[in-house]
Amino acid sequence: AQEVAGFLLETPVKYTRISSPFSYGRFHPVLKVRRPHYGVDYAAKHGSLIHSASDGRVGFIGVKVGYGNVVEIHLNELRLVYAHMSSFAKGLKKGSFVKK
Repeated sequence: AQEVAGFLLETPVKYTRISSPFSYGRFHPVLKVRRPHYGVDYAAKHGSLIHSASDGRVGFIGVKVGYGNVVEIHLNELRLVYAHMSSFAKGLKKGSFVKK
């Protein structure tokens, strides 16, 4: 049980609603086609603090087409992607270690 408890991910932001759940057949709001959505989008107030759902190392920080501002946290084979953010935390850079 301790192994499982240590792996469970926490919600990364205080959110008002889930704007787009994980789905294999979500109707894409921009492209107007059905396609998989391999994440969970949380609707939160502008400027809300976002915390990593797990300990890990920043593998990418920057801008990606379709995602805007992105931070990827890597922990072994696990990759957490935080996107559509208004800004980055001060001092956060590739290689930084973050805790949940």
